[in-house]
Parts: sequence; structure tokens; C-alpha cells
Amino acid sequence: MEKVAYHISDACDERTWDSFVRNHPRGHVFQLPDFYHAHALGPQTSAIARFAFFHSTLVGVMVGVVIRSSFGFFSARTIVRGGPLLAKGHEAVLALLLRSFNEKARTVSLVTQIRPLFPFPDTCAASLVSAGFSFESHLNFLNDLSSGELVMWQTVHRHRRRNIRKARHHLTVTRADGSALSSAYSILRHNYRRYRMPLLPINVFRRLYNSLSLKDEFLIFVVKKGEKTIGTLFALGLNRSLYCWYACSLQDSYKYYPNDLIHWEVMRWGTQNGYSLFDFGGAGSPQVPYGVRDFKRQYGGQERNVGRWTCIHHPLLYSVARRGFALLRNWI
Repeated sequence: MEKVAYHISDACDERTWDSFVRNHPRGHVFQLPDFYHAHALGPQTSAIARFAFFHSTLVGVMVGVVIRSSFGFFSARTIVRGGPLLAKGHEAVLALLLRSFNEKARTVSLVTQIRPLFPFPDTCAASLVSAGFSFESHLNFLNDLSSGELVMWQTVHRHRRRNIRKARHHLTVTRADGSALSSAYSILRHNYRRYRMPLLPINVFRRLYNSLSLKDEFLIFVVKKGEKTIGTLFALGLNRSLYCWYACSLQDSYKYYPNDLIHWEVMRWGTQNGYSLFDFGGAGSPQVPYGVRDFKRQYGGQERNVGRWTCIHHPLLYSVARRGFALLRNWI
């Protein structure tokens, strides 16, 4: 019997890589070469990519982003969104792919977390566990855009519909071009600093806009009161799916309900432009109360436990780092 000729590489022809992701039924921007290159240049981010081949045919892709603060390695974590992606019938290569990925990830980060967009099949769970990953529940909401605006509106909670109607008296939502990127990003930065949360540098947003916006795969939406931008939503689109990547608004504008309006208007835009799914981008652990989850639930989407898979490469350092950052965050 011929031995199965799988092998793992850290390099792949980019056209082959791009085509594999775009044609995969669960392919997403997060696994594209454009996403890899947008984060690969540092200094706060870098990227890892591993490729699985069957003989010379690409059958698996795994892209992760390494994010670090000014604390360097002590704060570094690797995030894999929407992957790994495997060709049908080649699930057996997952163990090799994870092993190779982890060998690199442990040299540059304390922990790797896989954040799937859909639950992994049971056939993959054993490989993840054997590679040192543990599962934790994590919710998300997926909204069906193919049903049309009228059907979607009926699934929105009445309180959310009321807020959307009120918002329309004061606010407008539009899709913006690259000239709005800096002002939209400044709103993100303001809120993330307020909540003491890390945010990707603006250069990552600019690189993604430059490489993906012409294909409608990096989208900027803004909500305005008059001429003033008070909120934003950055969406990533691929394979008829819109992913809510970042969204927020200025706190002093909450009385006008900008967050209520912009999410609804982006979903409306999706129905009018050929998208079939709106992915809310995560809704936290079901064991922990989370106001954002309550907000997202009221748009009528399907709740799914997509989960997260975490591999801690350096347990002692990771434990110390978590405690240190918790103390620092409370002290600031």
C-alpha cells in the first residue's frame, strides 16, 4: 500500500493559496495572503502561515496573527481566525499541520487561540486535543441576509426596532472610502483606550484597505450626526458573508442609538449587495454575563456555540502574565 504523501511547508505559491481559500466553502479573509501580509510587517504584529500538501496539491492552510504590546514576548499571543482550512477528505493532515504551526508559535508567543467561524467537526477534535488545545464554549450570532429586509426586520426585537426608528431621525449611515479610515479608526482608538483594551495599529487597517477594498472585501461604514462621524463599523466580506470585525461609537452619542442603527443598516446593505450571511463576530462565553451578547441577540440571528481552542505554550509565564496584566489594568 502506498504511503500517504502529506508534507507541511511554511511557503506556498500565493495564487494557489489565494484560490484555495476563496474556493473553500468556509474560506474567509482571515486566511488569505492579504491578511497575512497586512500583519507580517510589525512591530506590534507578525504572522505565521503553514500549508499542508498531498503530494504537490495544497490541501490545508493555517494562518495566525501574532499580537504583542510594548511588553514584547511577555504579552504575545497568536490568534487564528477562520482556520485552519482543510480540503474535504484530508482531515487526517490536521495533526501534522497543528504540530508544525505550534513549533513556530511557541517561539514567538505564550499562547495560541483558534477562533473558528463555524464549529469544527468531531473528526478534528481529537487532533486538536492531541496537539495541546483545549475547548471552551464561545457564542456567536449569524444572521440570514438571504431572507430579505422585511423578514429580517420582523426578527429584530421590538426594543431594537424602536431604537433604530429613533436613530433615523438624527443619524445617517453610509459606506465610506479610504478617506474616512483615519477618522473611523480614531473612534476605535478612543473607545479601546477607554476600556484599556489592545487595538491593532492603524497600518494594519490601511494595508487591508489597500489590498482588499477594490474587491469589496474590506468595508468601512460610518454613522454621522450632521457632518460629524460618531460611529463606525469595519466589515470583512468573502464568499457572500459579511463579518463584523470592529464596531463602536462615541459614548456621548449613545442617546441617539448609533450602534443600533449602524448594525441594522450594514445588514440591509448586505441584502442589497448579494450577501447571504452577517457574522456578528463573537458574543462571549455563555457562563459570563455580557451586555454585548444581549445586544447582538436582539437582531434575531441564530445563536451558535462556535467555541475557542486554546493551546498554552508556556504555562508558567502565561499565568504570571495574566495576573500581571490584570493588576496593571486595575491600577491604571
